[in-house]
Amino acid sequence: MTKSKTDQLDADERSLESIADEALDAFWHVIVQRFPQAKTGDLSPLTTVRLSDAAETAIEEWIWANVPTTDDNNE
Repeated sequence: MTKSKTDQLDADERSLESIADEALDAFWHVIVQRFPQAKTGDLSPLTTVRLSDAAETAIEEWIWANVPTTDDNNE
């Protein structure tokens, strides 16, 4: 039986959040490097949530479009 890509992601939602957190850390690292004059890292709570949600959605879609499904018998 073959697992769907969506089922794989649903089973590992915390992993998706972890991947997004790691990716956003790298994103912010680049921003901080480009704007060293910034003294704080303030961002509104709403924008923070939207950015996190967008990152998770983009990662989920990228995985769906690019990562082959796995077969239960081959795991």
